[in-house]
Amino acid sequence: MVYPKNLLGLKVELDLKKCIEEVKRYIEKGYSNEKIQVEEPFIADEIYPSRFLEINPKEAQVKFLSVDASSYPLMRGNNWRIGVSRCAYVIVENLNGRWVVSEEGYQDHIFSTIAPINERKYRIWTKLREYESEMAIKLVKKLDSEDFCLMDGAAFFGMRGGSSYSVELYQACLKKKIKLLMIPKNSPNLHDEKNRDLLTTINLYGLKLQREGKLGKCWFYHPILEAANRKNLYGDVTCVKLSPLSPRVFRCDIMDYLVEKGKKYLAEILSELAGLSMDARCNGYPAPLFLAHERTRIPRAKLLEYFELVQLNLDREGLLEFLLRESDVAGFRKHLLGLTYDFDMIEDIEGE
Repeated sequence: MVYPKNLLGLKVELDLKKCIEEVKRYIEKGYSNEKIQVEEPFIADEIYPSRFLEINPKEAQVKFLSVDASSYPLMRGNNWRIGVSRCAYVIVENLNGRWVVSEEGYQDHIFSTIAPINERKYRIWTKLREYESEMAIKLVKKLDSEDFCLMDGAAFFGMRGGSSYSVELYQACLKKKIKLLMIPKNSPNLHDEKNRDLLTTINLYGLKLQREGKLGKCWFYHPILEAANRKNLYGDVTCVKLSPLSPRVFRCDIMDYLVEKGKKYLAEILSELAGLSMDARCNGYPAPLFLAHERTRIPRAKLLEYFELVQLNLDREGLLEFLLRESDVAGFRKHLLGLTYDFDMIEDIEGE
């Protein structure tokens, strides 16, 4: 038995059909060893004091669109994973003197990832970036010139696999003169000359300058890496400290068409971003991105519904028994921990 069509969102139904086809192909033919592109580590030889520039948080009279996506495993083996993603967005704007979420929404996707464990997270991120790009492209139409579009990831576009967005998103923002900024929660591929975390090194150097009275409480360091020096990178890699109340810094990739307007313009748009980065819940992260992330959470009851939906459809296609056997082989640790479902286990797919 499967759920009636009227109980399924059309998108979820189409996703599930594709998922079943991919899993069936794996059972019949196995998986391919096709390589994907991922971001190469970057090592900075030196920190330059002249690249630190002060910003002053201020309120902006524009809209902020933010898009983010999550992923939860429903079933997994050593060579595959069936999961569900929730891609969510918020539009934040100042209405009558108050910052409010003027619009929000989400779309769920069921998808399979056919790959061994050491490659799987990159292929999962490929899917998440696809969903985020698709949603953001549609929503950019609701923005005006000089509004912001904030994405949680590095500014790679058109790269085959890995954390890469659709080039169409970049083009849509460029055409409408939208301030497209990419701000990942973590940036593990940036290193200093001793292969330590680069953002931490920059942060400590900025703190030294602050103590010497040479830098304010909010600042940015530009550039770490220029877009022209890395294939598929469309924005200059920058380090930003957006809140005077938080010690945290973040990577912020600023699109090349914004960088062309000069450092003073960059300071202005980052000052506007800093104005929405002092919410105590966010710890220095832009509030619109925090709010979008919050809306990517899928309630346990819904995860159970998707789990049952997937298993019912796999069973109907005669695929469930094979996958359950593989899942059982790969899931002994889950058994030892006394867990029932794969989404109860912490999954390491963190990336940019």
